[in-house]
Amino acid sequence: MELQAIQAREFNVPRDLAFKSVMSVLQDLGYILQSADLPSGFISAVSPSVDTTPLAERLIIGSESYSEVAVTASFLPMPNGSTKVRLNFVERRARLGLMGKSRDDRPVIDPEVYQVAWEKVDETLFMLTATNDLSRPVKPGTTEAEPTS
Repeated sequence: MELQAIQAREFNVPRDLAFKSVMSVLQDLGYILQSADLPSGFISAVSPSVDTTPLAERLIIGSESYSEVAVTASFLPMPNGSTKVRLNFVERRARLGLMGKSRDDRPVIDPEVYQVAWEKVDETLFMLTATNDLSRPVKPGTTEAEPTS
């Protein structure tokens, strides 16, 4: 339950706006989007792989080690019009050697990782809503909003 508490946040925006925001944040953080499907409300992405092999191990044993972080995001529309977003980061470590391949996946449980992501989502949502005042339509051919009556 503690992990779910740091993995989930509710935003007072429609699902499509939360989806665009999280997708943008993941790309800004360097993740490679593997899938993004608004109707299902699901995004999956992975960080670039990092070679973690010590030089001596590579030269003497002939093995290689790699690390990457996978992330999934799910979006649940709430009855009050807000959207609940859940992020799940998983660190993947792979080792390739004479004995074959092994992989070790571990959930990221560091609250700071999630806090940084949530702050970036908040910033992106602020920018998206500030630049796209949804309450006032824009005049065709201009960037100026029409006055509301």
